[in-house]
Amino acid sequence: MVTGRLEHYTRGQIEQRIKDLGGVVGDSVSKKTSYLVAGDDAGSKLAKAQKQGTAILDEAGFDALV
Repeated sequence: MVTGRLEHYTRGQIEQRIKDLGGVVGDSVSKKTSYLVAGDDAGSKLAKAQKQGTAILDEAGFDALV
């Protein structure tokens, strides 16, 4: 899942990379969410991910992961 304003990628680019690697991109944070890629002004999705202990990555963290 991707939320917020990213500096180096569009949200669509991140989502496509996730799909290319065999992942699924959802519309909302749930217990099934493996990680959240968060940029500036991430809002309620970031807060929900933090509350349920979902891994949160910035763009650099996502690059390192893939």
